[in-house]
Amino acid sequence: MKKVGINIDGVVRDFYSQFDKQYRKVFVHNPALVATNEETHTFREYTEEEEKSMDEKIRDKERELITLPVNSFELLNHYKFNSQTIEMSKFIEMDNKDGINYAPIEYSPKQNLEKFMYEDYPFQIFGMADEYPGTMDAVNKIQSIGIQNNSFEVILLSTHKGKAVSATYSFLGKANCRIKNIKFLGSDVEKWDMCDVIIDIMPETFQTKPKGKTSIKINHLINQWDSADYSFDSIKGLANENFFNRVFSDNV
Repeated sequence: MKKVGINIDGVVRDFYSQFDKQYRKVFVHNPALVATNEETHTFREYTEEEEKSMDEKIRDKERELITLPVNSFELLNHYKFNSQTIEMSKFIEMDNKDGINYAPIEYSPKQNLEKFMYEDYPFQIFGMADEYPGTMDAVNKIQSIGIQNNSFEVILLSTHKGKAVSATYSFLGKANCRIKNIKFLGSDVEKWDMCDVIIDIMPETFQTKPKGKTSIKINHLINQWDSADYSFDSIKGLANENFFNRVFSDNV
């Protein structure tokens, strides 16, 4: 039986908007709308002058840290993460007698990005993201078409890892997902090892498509320069039997 792979992010889950929201919350915005009076431990509203100053600082911080639009798949091109050095001596007891000199641990921007996504805020990013309106209903319908015609199986795909896996299951439950097969892979190119047709937004998926297989692009700024066998603005445009009959007949 043919396998139709559907990437979760960018097709069903609005990952990019949720990542942006969480990044701004952590690195740009002060989430408090009121300030604490240290003497009375009560709350007070900011003055108009304080609010204006804060708005200016937020705009400066946004310009420093964020480059929009997100028109490439590499998040580090658009959201700033610094290198970080952690001195291990801070975590070693003073009476340590082993005589070992602990070297500091260096975290690259890429490692700090992954820490942000997979260790610090996986549920906020992956579990609390919004579904593109109506897309899970479309995915469920596509699975039903394959089952009724005994022609193809649907597989939901993701390349995320660690705590993002459980957060993704939470998202899928919230979205009323009825897909029976869900796979978490190490890279976009691995998707072709198990699928005959892939519905995706990721450039590497389209750039590595093997001969005899079918790529379906959901249009996004990050893939505007990539070609595919078919392209749609939303997966809702695929949720009909005639489309998949055409896809598989074209590959006979």
